[in-house]
Formats: sequence, C-alpha cells, structure tokens
Amino acid sequence: MGSSHFGAFHQGNVPGSELTAVCDTDPARLAWAQEQGLDASVCYASAENGQLVLENGKITFRRNRKAMSEFCQTSTESFAVPECWTIDIPYRDMPAPEHTLVMRSWVNAIRNKEALLCPGTEGIQGVELCNAILMSAWTGQPVDLPIDDDAYYALLQERIAASTVVKDETSNVVADLNGSF
Repeated sequence: MGSSHFGAFHQGNVPGSELTAVCDTDPARLAWAQEQGLDASVCYASAENGQLVLENGKITFRRNRKAMSEFCQTSTESFAVPECWTIDIPYRDMPAPEHTLVMRSWVNAIRNKEALLCPGTEGIQGVELCNAILMSAWTGQPVDLPIDDDAYYALLQERIAASTVVKDETSNVVADLNGSF
C-alpha cells in the first residue's frame, strides 16, 4: 500500500515543486520525494537504514547508525536526527542516452535474439506505479497495487474536464529527433 501528495508549492494541473510518495512494504517503508529548483533537481529515497540522495549528478547514501524505527522509539529529543555517515557512491556516465541504449537492445533482441535491457513488463509496472502515485495524490488516500484501472480512468477524466490549461493550437513545432536513435 502506498500514498502520495503534492507539496506546498503545487500549483495548477501538473506537479509543482514537490511530489512525495510513500510505499509500505513488509518490513520496510520507502519514501521518495523529488524537488524541482531553479538550478537542480533533487531526488530522495528514504528507508529504514538511511537515505539515498541524487543531486546535481551526484549519488550520496546517508547511512543511519541505528535503524530509523528504533531511533524514533528511543530518542528523547523532539525532532531529533539520527547519527549517520555519508557515503559518496561512484558512478559513471552512460555511454549513450538512455533511449538509445534501449533502442539498440531492442534491435539486438530482434536481430540476434539477445535478452532485452528493459522488458516491456518493467515499463508497464513503472507506468502503473506512477499512476498509483498520481491517484493517491488526487484522492488523498493510500492506493494498493495493482490499481483499479476503471477508478483511475474516471479520476483522470475528471481532472481533464476540470483542467484550465489552454493548449496553443497555433504552433506546429516539429521536433528534431535525429539525435534520439
């Protein structure tokens, strides 16, 4: 079961400066948040033993010295923060844009019968998770996976009908996709 909400800076019909999602799994809880700033995008994934932070192209793990549930139950201070150590996680840039790698994998799967880098089921599950996050934010209620497709569709149609966004029908912009493949 999970829940999500748009942050205090949410305006209009699309996610604003913050979206938070909490996924409860047994025995852990994972909280994910993304904040959009002028210069950076920050993503947090918090769980029992610490927090993973992606910020300005750098990955950092803040490892709790004591499990969060134990710390919360035993701390005598209000709004205390657990002692932790910081671990910088090295990673290398991808050799090509993500979509290029996925397309190459798809072509190699057809031509050479190689395993897919990202099977379609992973994509469908990712879309369903995103839909669950939106559904929870719209209703203010936790959402179980798999989601109720009919209920999600009805909520989506309500949001579309209530939308105040005006699409500019006069601009015919043709995107240059030459560098995509």
